[in-house]
Amino acid sequence: MPTQMQEIEKIVAFYNTLANEESALGTVVNVSGSSYRRIGARMLVSADGRWVGGISGGCLEGDALRQAQKAISLGKPTKIIYDTTQDDLHQIGIGLGCRGKIEVLIKPLQPKQDDSISYLQKLIGSRKPNILLHIISADKKYENFLGQTFDAISSSDVAQLLGVLPNIILNKIEETYRTKTSSVEKLNNDSQQEFEILVEYIEPKIRVICAGHNYDIDAMIDLGNTIGFQMELICQANKISKTTFQKAAQVYDYSASEFLIDEHTAIVLMTHDYKKDYELLKKVLDKNIRYIGILGPKARTARMQQDLKQEGHDFSLLENETIFSPMGLDIGATTAEEIALSTLAEITTVFRNRDGHFLKLRKGTIHDD
Repeated sequence: MPTQMQEIEKIVAFYNTLANEESALGTVVNVSGSSYRRIGARMLVSADGRWVGGISGGCLEGDALRQAQKAISLGKPTKIIYDTTQDDLHQIGIGLGCRGKIEVLIKPLQPKQDDSISYLQKLIGSRKPNILLHIISADKKYENFLGQTFDAISSSDVAQLLGVLPNIILNKIEETYRTKTSSVEKLNNDSQQEFEILVEYIEPKIRVICAGHNYDIDAMIDLGNTIGFQMELICQANKISKTTFQKAAQVYDYSASEFLIDEHTAIVLMTHDYKKDYELLKKVLDKNIRYIGILGPKARTARMQQDLKQEGHDFSLLENETIFSPMGLDIGATTAEEIALSTLAEITTVFRNRDGHFLKLRKGTIHDD
């Protein structure tokens, strides 16, 4: 299953191929209980039944496709509620067993240039978190507002449209940036009309900068691209293939003095050359990176610690929570592909604030929200 940003990229790309053909966008706007996908999962359906993305693990897509084609035919948005808490076979014809409730907003899109797609387009390539505001329910008098989407900058337009105080929307946006969690908010205007707004928090892709030029780099980049990370490379360009070069979103030379680093960046040092790894490590130690992985045994990193101390650097590698050495989760990895799996899984746990334990040992639900 792709990451949220990877799914957005695929949806925008598919929409841009449709020319004058009508389509509809289905978005998971609320979830309670258990579900395969969470708020923000999307699927785009063309009038002839083609689709990309997904709102579940495959069990709801068939019905959602039919609902999307119906919305296209009627020319108006609709909200569908899939309630599997009672495992009702009659609702969509299959027993899901998920015990959850999923609300999906299905909105017909204007060909060529729809506002909903335009806002998604602006998110692509962004290296900072963004917030989108979606009107997901409204009293009958205002039902034509259903499905309208805005960005955080346009919050005053949302307030004016609904007749609520601007600070109410702004406070919700600030809270969402702070909690980093999407939420559904109920609002009432002065006339006591009720609205529901999805305040959707969208993070940029996790950027993983891999340092190395050996064959194991390909496994790391291939798997990272597959799961939706932004994979970049530090290497000696003449030691990697043209294919490897093209698979990386950005390529730096070992001699580069600066790398583009933000709070969603991880660094993986896997040059198999002690001196190269050590010099690169010194360049990034003060960059406030959440994850620095060092390939190789702990003794190798301990040696780096000694060398840093001799050079006057007061930095504890072995005790610092951002240094992962040996890098990767303990899955018994022995091949390049398994090491890539182990490392990228560990990076995911760090950026999702999880511990990487067996899910069957987790207390409570799989998802925090």
